Amino acid sequence: MSSCGHTNLIYSREVLLTAMPGPSREVTRDDVLEMMTGRSSKEWSVEELARDLGCSNSTVYNRLRELYTLGEIDTRKNGQNRYWWVAGTKTEVEA
Repeated sequence: MSSCGHTNLIYSREVLLTAMPGPSREVTRDDVLEMMTGRSSKEWSVEELARDLGCSNSTVYNRLRELYTLGEIDTRKNGQNRYWWVAGTKTEVEA
């Protein structure tokens, strides 16, 4: 009897987790890149992008690292903060 109850508990948890509200989709690299190119701000922090995309900082950071590896964006560190921009959009004077 207890094993049957345990199965029901697991099933109920899966249904509950599936029904929980949250982002309707995973944020993609294209979503991040589109956000970065569609606004006037040339540099972005992870926090700004996460807020505007409605997702976690870690999701945005992972997409930014992927885009950086692909050469689509550049980054710089200023103290404890890191900033990201679309590759080729900053001039030497701004960099």
